[in-house]
Amino acid sequence: IVIPLNVAWDAAALGRDRIFENDIVWLERTLRYIIEYTDATVLIREHPAQNVNKRFKFVDFEETIPFIKEHADRIYFAKAADEINTYQYIENCKLVLPYTSTIGVESVMMGKNVIIHTDVYYVDIEIGYKAKDEKDYFDHIQYYLTHTEENACKKMKNAFLAYYFQMMNPLQCDYSSWYTDWMSLTLD
Repeated sequence: IVIPLNVAWDAAALGRDRIFENDIVWLERTLRYIIEYTDATVLIREHPAQNVNKRFKFVDFEETIPFIKEHADRIYFAKAADEINTYQYIENCKLVLPYTSTIGVESVMMGKNVIIHTDVYYVDIEIGYKAKDEKDYFDHIQYYLTHTEENACKKMKNAFLAYYFQMMNPLQCDYSSWYTDWMSLTLD
């Protein structure tokens, strides 16, 4: 299983929680389920962009969720600076569990099953399995681990369209993570 993480401050991930309270609760419960009820191994991939912008403080998931280190034999945590090719891991995995990352769409385009638990922009276009609640989410992790031949994507064309529109129509605004003068201003 590949679990690609978002950049914590990415606006695309803010307020998108639907089943779990936040990304930390989601990751911890998901990992506990996988370790206790499956024999799967997991790659958690910290978003590579976090390596570029080091002036921000990001959640250290390995420290926040000690369960990750306790099960290092089955959970591999790839840090943002680690030189690995996430797509090679996706090619060889059975299932991808994104938070709100575009890599969920890319995984579908690579023929992988994706289970969606947030209100990510591609949740309702039938390219992955949209979990109804926590039990349904875990039930479908189990299901797609053993039914890899069954494709959760009902409309592959939508995956390509979602990817195209996401990559070709970025929102332009004056604010960006590179323009940080606003950080020194007062609330007034």
